[in-house]
Amino acid sequence: MQATQSNLRHQFWHDMLSTRAYNCIARTYSRYTDNGFRIMPTVTEIKAVPNSELLQLKNFGKKSLEELHNAIATYEHINEVNDANNRT
Repeated sequence: MQATQSNLRHQFWHDMLSTRAYNCIARTYSRYTDNGFRIMPTVTEIKAVPNSELLQLKNFGKKSLEELHNAIATYEHINEVNDANNRT
């Protein structure tokens, strides 16, 4: 199950961010399993990172930060819609 969640997380970040922003997040905040598979950070983990810290990343600027905020907003909107649909 963890591999599936990790694959979905990877796909979400990959689809929502530019290559530059994605690589910065992956390079800095990913962790690795014992088998050597990279696990991308969750949206919650990235939301906890201060903007000032993100802007200190190599090749991560204001445009990347804006992309990240848009991706997080999209993720939260999707969750709200799914929650509303599950209640009905």
